[in-house]
Amino acid sequence: MPKEQFREADVIKKISHVQFCISSPEEIQQESHLRIVSKNLYQGQRQPVPYGVLDKRMGVSTKDATCDTCGQGLNECIGHFGYLDLALPVFHIGHFRATISILQMICKSCSHVMLREPDKRAYEKKLLNPNLSYLAKKALHGQILTKAKKQAKCPDCEAPNGGVKKGPGLLKI
Repeated sequence: MPKEQFREADVIKKISHVQFCISSPEEIQQESHLRIVSKNLYQGQRQPVPYGVLDKRMGVSTKDATCDTCGQGLNECIGHFGYLDLALPVFHIGHFRATISILQMICKSCSHVMLREPDKRAYEKKLLNPNLSYLAKKALHGQILTKAKKQAKCPDCEAPNGGVKKGPGLLKI
């Protein structure tokens, strides 16, 4: 039986806004099915370690196995969350470069983009063009970054702003 992707509703509703945010550690724990405590992946004959990152309660990756949480196979099981308590906060290495560039573009006091209002409007108008290609958007982001990094004082709050650099070592800002 295929999964139900869309259900027609009798009531028409208007969405006023959508908000994206990062879940708190408490929310992540509540939504999780499993706490990861083992650093090992396998025990013996390539059997996943209980409470490890490959535990079958979070879903399966082979077509002949079944999920221990929902009892479904690879095609039917949607996967289940687990969580891992870390001693210190860490950056996701895939987002590290984007994090540095965002920190270079914003004021450290008021969090506004370090551009004057006419520049903000001009770049916003260009970026909202639906016909703009990916490479053109990437070039515009580079222009915004270059212009924002040149600002020594925030145009909004007049606070002095220094640069943001990748520090010594692998992942330090």
